Amino acid sequence: MTELEKSLDFEQQLEQLLSLSEELQEENESLRQQLNSRDYQIQTLSSDKQKLSEQVRKQMSQMQQQAEQIEKLCNSDKELKRSEELEKQSREREKLINSQLKKSQEEVALFKRKYQKLADEAKQKIERADQAAYKSEQLKKDQKSYIEKAAEEKYTQLKSSYLGLVIAVGIYAFTVTLFTAFKSKRCISDCRTIFETFQKEITFYVDKLFKLAASLADVSTGIGQETVLIIVHWLIYTLIVLVGAALPLTAVYFGGKGIVGVYRQCCADEISVLVALISLAIVIFFAELMPLNVLLLLIISHVIYIFIRWFIHGYREARGL
Repeated sequence: MTELEKSLDFEQQLEQLLSLSEELQEENESLRQQLNSRDYQIQTLSSDKQKLSEQVRKQMSQMQQQAEQIEKLCNSDKELKRSEELEKQSREREKLINSQLKKSQEEVALFKRKYQKLADEAKQKIERADQAAYKSEQLKKDQKSYIEKAAEEKYTQLKSSYLGLVIAVGIYAFTVTLFTAFKSKRCISDCRTIFETFQKEITFYVDKLFKLAASLADVSTGIGQETVLIIVHWLIYTLIVLVGAALPLTAVYFGGKGIVGVYRQCCADEISVLVALISLAIVIFFAELMPLNVLLLLIISHVIYIFIRWFIHGYREARGL
């Protein structure tokens, strides 16, 4: 229950961080819009300043022209008064233009300071948003790793308990089935028959091998020296026996190795254990009704099972399933 509460707390913190990140992004967007409007105002003021400067230049040129006219009309009092009035008006205009320029410069400087302040605030908010996003990503990773670790531990515990239960049940089933087989006369008789047949075949093969070795070793009888004859005879005899013994052992080794490899690749799971136990139980419990030797029937059934699993494995592997 504590792990579930921790997981819920992680999810709530993650949702809060995501909502905070979205709010910060919205504030950043609004600040960018305000900064764009302030840039537009600054550009407008700069154009107004240029226009005022142009007007000042024009008025200065007019003043120069008026001064020239005043010099030309200095002999006339009326013209002098007019020039004085014009000069006075030009001065007033110049003062007005200067005051407007000063005011516009102050406004531009004020807007620049505000723009810089807003830019700094936007930069800080962006940094905070990045930090919040980084923290939320770290929380996601920590939560994911925690969940995966807890799930893996739970799976390991369940697998261990399940494996132990399967082993215990398998041992119990095998023991009960084996004791039942000991009580069945048919099972004991069939097992004795199989082992006696196997022993007879081995004895027959060994006897034939010794006879073949002795008959082939008699080829050395044509040698005149007795010592060489004995050495060659026993060398041929030993070589034939070793080759004759090695051939079936090699066949059994490689055949068993192939069967074990196929079993490990295709049948090494709980299903094979269940199939072996079920087939063993069926053969032993119904031994009296079986038409064949029960041990031979058990071996044949498991060979068929291994072949079916091998075919299914190859089929799935060929189609990428």
